[in-house]
Amino acid sequence: MSMTKSSLTTEEMLYRLLSGHSYRAIAREAGITHPAVIKRLCPPKEIIHKVKGRADRRCESCSVLVQNGHIHQRGSMGTEDFCTHVSNLQHLCLACHRQAHGIGVT
Repeated sequence: MSMTKSSLTTEEMLYRLLSGHSYRAIAREAGITHPAVIKRLCPPKEIIHKVKGRADRRCESCSVLVQNGHIHQRGSMGTEDFCTHVSNLQHLCLACHRQAHGIGVT
């Protein structure tokens, strides 16, 4: 099976996701499959559970209690293993995650 190169960078995909686009809409725009978008943007489930466990269901930036927090990657998305190290990830509320990426901040 050949890999199709995305027409969007990982950063562009993340911006669209945080701006309210669905994974499927991003996949259509990027010219790749829905699972490929998820794989590019989401850490493995076991890593997510570790980060959420460390945060105790709180935003690690503002400390608000969150039901469905976002996992934020603090380093460079260009590295192959950016989302597999718990120390590189934060559990954030949507507002803090958007702020971390400069979305909606004036």
